[in-house]
Amino acid sequence: MRCGAALCVLAAALPAQTLISVRPAGGMPGQELEVNCYGTGLKDTVAVVWFEPGVDVLELVPERDDKVHLKLAVRADCALGTLPLLLQTRRGLTRAKAFRVGPLPSVGSEDGQAQRAESAQPIALDTTVDGRILPEETDWFAVELVEGQALRIEAEGVRLGLYDLDLQLELFAPDGRLLVRSDDTSLGRADPWLSWIAAEAGLHRFALRDVAFGGARVGLYRLHVGTFPRPVGVLPAGGRPGETLQVALLGDAVPATTTLTLPQQPGVHDVFPTVDGRPCPTPVHVVVDERANFVEGAEPAAAPAQPCAFHGVLAAPGEQDRFAFAAKKGERVELRALARTLRSPLDPVLRVHDDAGKELAVNDDGLGLDARLRFVAPADGTYRVAVVDHLGRGGADYFYRLEVGELAAGPTTREAVPGRRPEDLGVAVPRGGRGATVLQVSGVDARDGVTLDFAGLPPGVRVVPIALPQGSALVPVVFEAAADAELHAALATPLARAEKEPHERPLQHEHDYPMLRVQNNAPYEQHTARALPVAVADAMPFDVSVAQPTVPILQSGSLSLPVHAARVEGNKDTITVTALWLPPGVSASTVRLTGDTQDGAMSFSANGQAAVGRWPIVLVATIDVGGVSRASCTAPVLLEVQEPWLVAKLPRASVEQGAELVYEVELEPRRPFEGAITAELKRLPDGVAVTMPAIAADSTALPIRLAAAADARAGRHRSLYLRLSIETPDGVVAFVAGGGGELRVDEPLPPPAGAEAEGARR
Repeated sequence: MRCGAALCVLAAALPAQTLISVRPAGGMPGQELEVNCYGTGLKDTVAVVWFEPGVDVLELVPERDDKVHLKLAVRADCALGTLPLLLQTRRGLTRAKAFRVGPLPSVGSEDGQAQRAESAQPIALDTTVDGRILPEETDWFAVELVEGQALRIEAEGVRLGLYDLDLQLELFAPDGRLLVRSDDTSLGRADPWLSWIAAEAGLHRFALRDVAFGGARVGLYRLHVGTFPRPVGVLPAGGRPGETLQVALLGDAVPATTTLTLPQQPGVHDVFPTVDGRPCPTPVHVVVDERANFVEGAEPAAAPAQPCAFHGVLAAPGEQDRFAFAAKKGERVELRALARTLRSPLDPVLRVHDDAGKELAVNDDGLGLDARLRFVAPADGTYRVAVVDHLGRGGADYFYRLEVGELAAGPTTREAVPGRRPEDLGVAVPRGGRGATVLQVSGVDARDGVTLDFAGLPPGVRVVPIALPQGSALVPVVFEAAADAELHAALATPLARAEKEPHERPLQHEHDYPMLRVQNNAPYEQHTARALPVAVADAMPFDVSVAQPTVPILQSGSLSLPVHAARVEGNKDTITVTALWLPPGVSASTVRLTGDTQDGAMSFSANGQAAVGRWPIVLVATIDVGGVSRASCTAPVLLEVQEPWLVAKLPRASVEQGAELVYEVELEPRRPFEGAITAELKRLPDGVAVTMPAIAADSTALPIRLAAAADARAGRHRSLYLRLSIETPDGVVAFVAGGGGELRVDEPLPPPAGAEAEGARR
């Protein structure tokens, strides 16, 4: 994999404060260590925000704009795995990077010190090496093995989420013979690993490099070397929340079984199987949910009802596994074969047959490289699903989890700010001001009168109540910080407050984001944030507000709202104001306040299909000072979108140059209203004058008099439309009442031949 130019484009789009790498990239429980964070705009870093507990920051020193020095203490009870972190500056939050907590003690690799086999760095077994691959470099290491000893080596490179390394690992015998080479693997994807049983005693050397001799200053790796277990996966590959399972380890050189207790939270999880007290250095993946689970060879006699899950292995090339399940007539059934999701090398294909053997559906790559299909059961009965490999392959590690049926999804939220990448997560709230994000809310009925709230906010920060709009899963969320709020950050968890019982409803925040993008900005190494980072930032030099609309905006209509920025005395930054989010079918202009200008107007337009309803609107104001971008927002206002109050039907008509006609427009009042109406017929050709008659709210016809000048532009003129402005007691409502009209302007016919001579004789 290579980022190429895409990496440069992405780097140019990074926010003002960026976290690029953390070195070393990990530690072990009970360890204190010095860590350097590298990036840009970090000189005013005030805190580290951890997504998971387990690491304490003993010391934080922003040494340079591109470097922050940390002294960390990894707690003895810290869970193994990935601990994402953000840096909080006085201006906001960086993107997330990862700190890995593993079971092995680590040693450093000095750049450029072990570039030949003869100078290979000796290391002890059961050690993690924290190193870096620079361009054109190969790092060499050496371990002493006895005959028959099982050696496992695994590299974490691109999985660290820092740089697009494509590592290659080679193991050599004591006499220099190449024993095994590992490049891409199902477990590590672009990261290699190998498991080898030594045929002879002696010093074994191994080399690690980028496959294309690439590398970078941020090309960090963690290399795990030892006798630990190294399975690709486990069987079964999941179960119910909190369940304790006896699992078989798949893909290791030494087969083994172990006991595994699953996490309590549903989803795809990282777990660390342990054999004889030794966990593997990186996790395997399991699925946790409430399905009934069955392992290949131990299925029930009667076909189980859905939802359920089957776990198996295609142990030999050409093998095919079949499972039976029950379904009712008309039932919509979904099946998913998870293999690559769990880091299995299997490329699954699903085939569904009825009890008579008729094939009903087939799928290969419906879920990435995994398979997903849906079908409607034609009758009550038993159905059979077959799992095969796309290329007919098989092996001891070709495992899968087959899910049949769907589980009811619980209420969830995730960030979904239009135009913002998912890795730009979290909210910075300026002191004495406001910050905002947009959440997508699923599994909650807005008709229950639901308002979002958050628990665990930083002191001095509150949520501005905004009711979930009906007809959209998206809702803007605004946070306010007191003027004296501390520069503190926290992980906030959402909850819903409803007018109907139950009044308080917990929500699960599940925001998926990548730590790295590769190959044309494709997301890589995906993680899930289960809380919303909220940070207090320095005050802004202005406070922005927008007027509450006093009239609705109609479909095919427009509306202008005053925008005001109360500047701190002397502030002349250019303030750019945009809409954070808009309902379907509504667009808005951009407002720029330059110099000491404080007032402007934002224009809103609704197309003919704009979503009708009352929508919360938030405007975001940004400034750019010395290349640093900062934002604040307005308090929310409600924008009401309505259907047109009056509908017009425009005819097709024709007129000769120099003549007049009455252009009769049909009107259909849709609702009663008060106000003086002004009408405009738009897109008329040059040279056609309009005399517009009076129009009332209950008018059903509008006879418009058109006069074509002698030099009026001839031809067919389509797309005429009628624009109405209604001056109500609360303000002006402007909209297009109808379109599609046509006016043909004809040139007068010439007089008949001989007509002029006849006239002269008379």
